[in-house]
Amino acid sequence: MWPKTHIMPHHSLTNCVLQGHLGLMVTPSASIRVGEFIASNFEFQLFLSVEFWHPDLNAEQQKSVPYIL
Repeated sequence: MWPKTHIMPHHSLTNCVLQGHLGLMVTPSASIRVGEFIASNFEFQLFLSVEFWHPDLNAEQQKSVPYIL
């Protein structure tokens, strides 16, 4: 992302998939906000975004997720 980029608050249609954000290449003025919590003490150089299954989903539920999303 370019400096001063702002991503609007967002969420998925379901809570079947959790998304994590990890700053790896971040400027000193960067921050990330989740709800009212703002983190601005990054010491990273890149940004990685990953999605993973919600831990409460079993294998059968995971198979049906593509039809939900």
